[in-house]
Amino acid sequence: LGALLSFLQSTLFRLEEGGTITVNSVKQANTSMFMSFSPGTLNALHIFTTEHHPLMAKGQGHSKEGFSLFSLLDRTTSKVGKNCLKEWMLKPLQDPKDIAARQDGVELFLRADFQRSVGTLLDQLPNIGPVDKILLRLSKCHTVPMDFIVLERTLSAALDICSTLNNDFLRVLDAQLESMQVDQGRQADADCVKQVEGYRAFVDGIVQRCYDTVMRDTQARIASIVDEPM
Repeated sequence: LGALLSFLQSTLFRLEEGGTITVNSVKQANTSMFMSFSPGTLNALHIFTTEHHPLMAKGQGHSKEGFSLFSLLDRTTSKVGKNCLKEWMLKPLQDPKDIAARQDGVELFLRADFQRSVGTLLDQLPNIGPVDKILLRLSKCHTVPMDFIVLERTLSAALDICSTLNNDFLRVLDAQLESMQVDQGRQADADCVKQVEGYRAFVDGIVQRCYDTVMRDTQARIASIVDEPM
């Protein structure tokens, strides 16, 4: 842990005021959470396929994802989402409870009664930029003006996404749970309650990681000092 903190302090967190790093909790990673695949297995199952540029005389050139399971499933609209899906497929979960929780989350966004809210999310997701790369350039003081514009747009989109999750998803799910409490005795209703509770836990887990106040403050600071037209 000391080596990790030393590394972070000299890279990403070196500009933090006072040079301090606050550790809220330490959790040991469980290596048995995920399935382990060799590159040969991934290729044999066509999970990922790399397609090189056809002009081999000039070298392999730029490559892209070919026909694979990943390309069939990929409906993401942001680079962050694409990387997340790739991470999920590279490291599949093993615990049935974790798998069911992830399936609940995916299922929620496919429900017909939430499609209007999902449309709002899809409108904002393309505005999410490569924050990890921007933060890395910021830590090395190698930024370009566009980095601040992209970061401000990303924060604005993220705030709208958090608002949609809070107002359009959690509020509706809470109302559904409240209405189900009246007739909870039957087995079918108990199953429905459990399903909606799974949906709510998934969305609440996202909202809890949003740090709405910090994002709003950072977005306001950037917007106040950056003249985008210039």
